[in-house]
Amino acid sequence: MSINSIRSARKCAGEVLACALLELRPDAQLSCGGVEGESFFCDIALTEPPSLKQVTKQMRRIIEEARPIKTLHMLRSNAAEYLQFLGQKQLAQKIASGSSEGVELIEIGEFRDLCPAPHLRHTGEIPPFALLDVSPLRGKWRFSGVAFAEEGGLKKFLQGRKKLIDAHGLGKERGLFSFYENERLWHPQGEVVREELTRWWQELQCGAHRVSTGLIPHKILFERETPPLPCGYAEIAPFERVTHFCHLEQVPSTLKSHLQAMLQVAKILSLGSQWSLWGAQASKARQEQIWKIALKTFEESKLSYFIETEPPNFPGLIISLQLTDRLGREWEGCQVHLEVRSDGLWQIQRTLFGALDIFVDRLLEHTHGVLPLWLAPEQVRVIPLTQEQGSQAIKVCELLRQEGMRPVLDCTKERLSARIRRSQLAGVPYVAVIGTAEGEGRLRLKRWNDETLFLLSFEELIERLKRECDTRGSIEDQ
Repeated sequence: MSINSIRSARKCAGEVLACALLELRPDAQLSCGGVEGESFFCDIALTEPPSLKQVTKQMRRIIEEARPIKTLHMLRSNAAEYLQFLGQKQLAQKIASGSSEGVELIEIGEFRDLCPAPHLRHTGEIPPFALLDVSPLRGKWRFSGVAFAEEGGLKKFLQGRKKLIDAHGLGKERGLFSFYENERLWHPQGEVVREELTRWWQELQCGAHRVSTGLIPHKILFERETPPLPCGYAEIAPFERVTHFCHLEQVPSTLKSHLQAMLQVAKILSLGSQWSLWGAQASKARQEQIWKIALKTFEESKLSYFIETEPPNFPGLIISLQLTDRLGREWEGCQVHLEVRSDGLWQIQRTLFGALDIFVDRLLEHTHGVLPLWLAPEQVRVIPLTQEQGSQAIKVCELLRQEGMRPVLDCTKERLSARIRRSQLAGVPYVAVIGTAEGEGRLRLKRWNDETLFLLSFEELIERLKRECDTRGSIEDQ
């Protein structure tokens, strides 16, 4: 099965998942779904989610019945009215807010959903799959699973997954967040992580103005304001995105800045990366112009890429930076959507993080819970060897706080080895030990994954940590 075929199969597996959920919970409201690497997901609003076992059983029943899968081509306005009639109000609103004239729906028996072609012929062609998780997400529930072309690929993945760290359990263990009913509660430690990610994201806005529109398309705000061009809008919640509107001559420089921002994400987080371009290669003048600018930009930036061959159902071109983490999983949130509007203006929409909650979950698993220094809620654990060094330890903490660092003092009477071990288990990037042998104004610094103790003065400690934070030392540097 080719890359494009397995992607279509995973997309249809997500639709079978949505179909099974609605058959189990007829009053539920579909929100969105998609494919990320080897996984598929479905976000749905419902009061009480069924168990993964129940949903899996229902999906297998649908697959065994080999129900025909059809593609419905409809005008956007007609599709919105149709889904409103079927009781899917959230989906109808999402379709109504789009820009293209036509849309494609998928039909599986009485089930309908927004899903561009190509589709499989029937549900019996769904490849081997497994549901992995159901988790609360902003007032909804996200069901996710994986699908592989062959049973062997699925078995290998599931065997490897047993060794993975559970992000939700790790987040609770680190004191970052907890859950109440179906909502995530961010604790003070977790809010530090969110604030640092937001601060970094603000540096990657590419000149866009920060706004708050919920899930309303930025084009609505642009059309109400009609500001001078180029103009950009950016927001990080509930879904991170940046949208620029510009004239033709402003496109190359704007596009380059977004590509550089995407590359920085891969570099800072030590993720493998591969560029791909996905768009209809039709003979229409506008589409040809979009491809010409995109390919020239990649050539000038000396970036390698491959072109997806699966025919899309959207205007313009999608540029994706497919990221791969330490666990071998693909992250497909890094994208730029380039298109020409009906008024001749260009629209460039980019996303780096997607939903921030899910991004933090991935980051916790990618780093095994040891966040890089600039992102860690607790950056350095200061440990005086005895109570006699307590005053020096307090002084170090005060000096670090003055520089905007986040130290924690450990003056407990436990053995030094026990205190260092506790710091390692908590994922603290550095431990600073103050003893008698080091002398006045000096300490020994230990990185979490290194047994070496470096002798430094207080000033050298501050300079080293501040430099690493300011440059956002990559995860690979840990």
